[in-house]
Amino acid sequence: MPIIHLLIVFSWFIAALPAAPQTLIAQEQIEDAFLLKTGGFVYGDLTAATSTIRAQTLAIVTQTGIFHITQDGPNLVLRSNVDLVLDPTDNGRAGAVIVPATMMEFPDFLGDKIRFFSHAYKIGISPFDLDITSDRNIKFHSDTVPDLMVILGDEGDVKIRRDLEAGGDVTAGGVFQFAEDEPGDKLLLYDTLYRLAISPDTFDFYSDYFFAWHSDTSINAMVLDAETGRLTLTGPLQLPVYGFLPDGHVGELIYFDHPADDNQDGAYIYKSTGWHKL
Repeated sequence: MPIIHLLIVFSWFIAALPAAPQTLIAQEQIEDAFLLKTGGFVYGDLTAATSTIRAQTLAIVTQTGIFHITQDGPNLVLRSNVDLVLDPTDNGRAGAVIVPATMMEFPDFLGDKIRFFSHAYKIGISPFDLDITSDRNIKFHSDTVPDLMVILGDEGDVKIRRDLEAGGDVTAGGVFQFAEDEPGDKLLLYDTLYRLAISPDTFDFYSDYFFAWHSDTSINAMVLDAETGRLTLTGPLQLPVYGFLPDGHVGELIYFDHPADDNQDGAYIYKSTGWHKL
C-alpha cells in the first residue's frame, strides 16, 4: 500500500478514537495558573478571580516551617510548627480587628493563655488558679465609671470606690483602718442595734441591752446593763490606791494608803464637802 494511503488510514484511526477529557478554565475564573506535579504534590502559583479553590489539604511549605489547612475528624485545623500571626491591619496600614464569631477555647494545659504586651500583661493558668498578671496595677472599670476597683501591684493594696459586701469572714493581716477621719458609725455589727461609732471626743459603743465581758475561762466577768447603767462584777472591785488625797469629783472612789498613819487607810468617797472615809 502506498505510504500516502497509510497516512490517510492512520489519520482516520486517530480521529475515530474517543477524545480525552479536558478541564476548561475560563479566564475570569483563573487569572494565572502555574502547576507542577511532583509525586503526590502539586507546586506552583494559582490565583483565583471569581471561583473557589477546593482541596482536601492546603499546605504551604517554606524554608522556616510548614502551614497546613486541613480537616481532622469533625474539626477544621490550622497546623504549623512556627508562630501563627493574624494581622488584619496590613502591617499597620489598616484599622481592622479580629472578631471571633463564637467562643474561643484553649487546650487543657497550664501556662500563659493570652499575652497582651510581652510577658508583663497576660492571663494564664496555674494549678487551681486563674492568673491575671500586670506590670504594676490591675484596674476594673465600667463603661461610664473608671477605677471601680484597683489592685495596687507594688503593695497589694485594694482600693474600691464604693461599698464592699462580703458573704463570709473579712480577714486583715494588719491594721483595719478607715481612710477618712470623720465621725459617725464605723462598724455595724448587727443592723444599728450593735455598733461602734465616733462622736466628737467620744468612742461610742451601742448595744440593744447589755454589754458583757468574758475571758476564755470566765463568762460574764463584767456585765453592764445599758438600760439602767448598773454594772455587775463577778469578782471584787479594786479601787485605785493613792498615798495622798487628790482632787476629786462627786461620786469618785479611791483607796487611801497614808504613808505614816495606818488609821487613815481605807476606802474614800468624794462628796460635795470633800473626801470622806467609808
